[in-house]
Amino acid sequence: MRQGGFISDIDKFDPLFFNISPPEAELMDPQHRLFIETVWKAVEDAGYSASALSGKAIGVFAATEFNDYRNLLLIRNNHAALMGTGNADAMLSNRISFLMNWHGPSETINTACSGSLVAVHRAVRSIRSGESEMAIAGGVSLMIDPATIITTAQLGVLSPDSRCKTFDQNANGYVKGEGVAVVLLKPLRKAVADHDRIYALIRGTAVYHGGKATSLTAPNSDAQAALLKAAYKDAGIPFDTVTYLELHGTGTKLGDPVEIEGIKKAYKECSEKTNQDRTRSCGLGSVKTNIGHLEPAAGIAGMIKVILSMKNRKLPGTPNFKKLNPYIVLENTQFYVVEKSKDWERLTDAEGNPVPRRAGISSFGFGGAYSHAVLEEYEDEVRGEDLVSRTSYLIPLSAKNEDRLRAYAKSLGDFLYSDTKAESSPAIRAEVLQILAEILNVSESDIDTDEGFAGCGMDTVMLSQLAERLNSRYGTALTLALFNDYSTVG
Repeated sequence: MRQGGFISDIDKFDPLFFNISPPEAELMDPQHRLFIETVWKAVEDAGYSASALSGKAIGVFAATEFNDYRNLLLIRNNHAALMGTGNADAMLSNRISFLMNWHGPSETINTACSGSLVAVHRAVRSIRSGESEMAIAGGVSLMIDPATIITTAQLGVLSPDSRCKTFDQNANGYVKGEGVAVVLLKPLRKAVADHDRIYALIRGTAVYHGGKATSLTAPNSDAQAALLKAAYKDAGIPFDTVTYLELHGTGTKLGDPVEIEGIKKAYKECSEKTNQDRTRSCGLGSVKTNIGHLEPAAGIAGMIKVILSMKNRKLPGTPNFKKLNPYIVLENTQFYVVEKSKDWERLTDAEGNPVPRRAGISSFGFGGAYSHAVLEEYEDEVRGEDLVSRTSYLIPLSAKNEDRLRAYAKSLGDFLYSDTKAESSPAIRAEVLQILAEILNVSESDIDTDEGFAGCGMDTVMLSQLAERLNSRYGTALTLALFNDYSTVG
């Protein structure tokens, strides 16, 4: 594998913020450190503070698989006590419960690539049973030790050209990726009563193992079909009301066709007969074509992709897909590969009423532990895109003391400044100048970048054209008001 989906700054961590000593943090698996930060961010994103949730029955269900950092420490003969607590799998979840003072279940899960979606299943069951009033579920995966990549390569599942071509005739394996993600779950009625931000609803989940098969790691379409039937029974909805499936989709010649066969088997038994005449009503995709295979964090990555798709009402396209794998048959079925990004249209029922957007997410462990979740969009009275656009934002900062706050503010300022400098490359400046020159119908050399837009002769119509072209070129969301905030063109 020549390339992978790596994340940056895995060595960056503020231990004192979490009341962890620097020596202890140095011996902690970076996966644990990232998971702590991500849980904290998820709590804040939900509108809570750590103190507000302290002492509550909140469960933590965390998925992990690899112990690269521990292996590297042992190679260097580091056997300190803090190395043990900093790298034990149990501590991935237990340390969260300890730091946050949560009293619900605290479980670390390893079912290989299905781990984080199994964590979601466990969290849902914990909430339903009443043992947790809220729950964190997610996973984390980093590639620190080359030995892990070599071992995976020897299984013959990695793409030689470092491209995951899910569903494609040239599929030849997957690309390993790094990532961390969590979701905060809460019963709907309580979330509505507390005016929480709700991204989506989990209608149902299921886990399943097919038992004995042709080999320990061979995919099993019958087991995968049984998994889906259990999930849609738990969700209480017909399979044919689902209009998108985020599949495991590793991009292997055998795995993709087996997964599709499992879906087709389940569909025949879990759909309403009146709806089986629908063709091409359910799109197929896999986030692995975008960011690689996150292994224990793959399922939660797929779930977040679906949640964002619901939020934006768009179905993302499938990179690297050109021609369908000849072993996959989709003719005369409801399924199709989402080749290009498109609007996510709703179905309508027999009375012509719109059916909420629904999606299924599959995640499979290579040892046969399978998981599936069924999501439904949540319609709030106010959607994000309906809010008035702003060009200025207040960024509140907080820390444990004044010194940490000042350091945090400086760090954020340095980051924003360096990021702005990085994006203002000569190539981009030259391209923007060219657009300005075309709008003004002058040569680029005639534009004084020290002048304001008005001084260059730009009126409201021209500024609108500039915003439109820049938004189209760079995918930004510039408004007329933004140009008033800049004193010069440069």
